[in-house]
Formats: sequence, structure tokens, C-alpha cells
Amino acid sequence: MFGVHSKNWYSGLFPLDQDKKSGEITPRYSTLTMERICDVYDVNPEMRMIYLLRDPVSRAWSHFRMFVKKSKLDFDQMSEKEVFDFIGSDNCLAKGNYYECLLKWYKVFHKEQIFIGYLEQIKTNPVELIESILAHIGVEAKVLNNSVSANEPSHVGLKIPMESKYKEFLQDKYFQPNEDLFRLLGNPIIKNWNK
Repeated sequence: MFGVHSKNWYSGLFPLDQDKKSGEITPRYSTLTMERICDVYDVNPEMRMIYLLRDPVSRAWSHFRMFVKKSKLDFDQMSEKEVFDFIGSDNCLAKGNYYECLLKWYKVFHKEQIFIGYLEQIKTNPVELIESILAHIGVEAKVLNNSVSANEPSHVGLKIPMESKYKEFLQDKYFQPNEDLFRLLGNPIIKNWNK
């Protein structure tokens, strides 16, 4: 159904049409290996990317809540160890270590090809964020009305409050990567994640 996974198959997902832009969305790109990032470059070295970041502690907890929902687990029956095993896994932690993720991509693509946005912008000024993204990918922003909002979250996990022991664990894990990311990008939003 999806064909043989190859560079030709992958490039075929994005038809060449001068009047349209095509793309896809998945957080899995952020943690690709260097080999796979080079494969992406081989398919389209002029690619424009959009990388939307959120406080990695919130991201990790959201990831956990979605895991519980999709796995149909009963959170009240889960042990503390099971929770720590998930949020402390290499997979979960790597997705929020934006500094390491970006370093890999910056070794292959020019920084100007990767637009960095923040969840806080979605909440405070979605129109400006959308216009910036459109400009980045070379799409003229028609008149966007100011009624654009991001009040209704989508694709959410179960409502499981984060206990302080889990929050402190994640804050400790992400403190240095956030500091490194701030030095790389300089956005004060990142600095606020460590407060």
C-alpha cells in the first residue's frame, strides 16, 4: 500500500507543482539519525523545515499522557517505577532535547532552512506565527484575520496531573539542554523553561 521505502518512494510523496507547496508533519523527524537526515537532504537539499518547540517538561508529560491513553492503561494502577521508566527513557528524553536534535540537523542543512517556533507563540500570537511560517516556506500570506486562535487543543492525552517528583525529575534532565539551546537560539522563551 505504501510502496517500498526508498529515496524515490519518499520523494514521490511530494509532487513537484510550482503553484503548490507540499509537506508532512511528524515529531519523529526531530530524532532522526545523521544517516537518515543525510537521506532527507539527498531527496531535497532545498527543503524548508518548521520545528515547533514547547517546554520539554510539558512535552514529556504530554507524551506520557498520550502513551497511557493509547495503551489503554489505568494510570492509578501504574507504579512510580513505570512512570519514571517511561519519562526517563532515551526515546522520551531525546524528543525534548531540542539542542541535540538541532545540532544534527544544522550539520546537514543551513540554519536558515529551519524555522523555529514556540508553543507560547501559538497561544499568544497565532496570526504572527502563521505568517512567519508561511513566509519561511515561501507562501504569500493572504489576509489572515485576527480571529485565528489556538484555544482548543487537539490530539491530547488523558488528564493526568504531573506530580512534583516527576516534574523535578524532568526539570533536572532538561536543565542543561535548555541552557545549551538558549545559547544556540537566544530566545527568552527557552530561558523561562528553566525557571
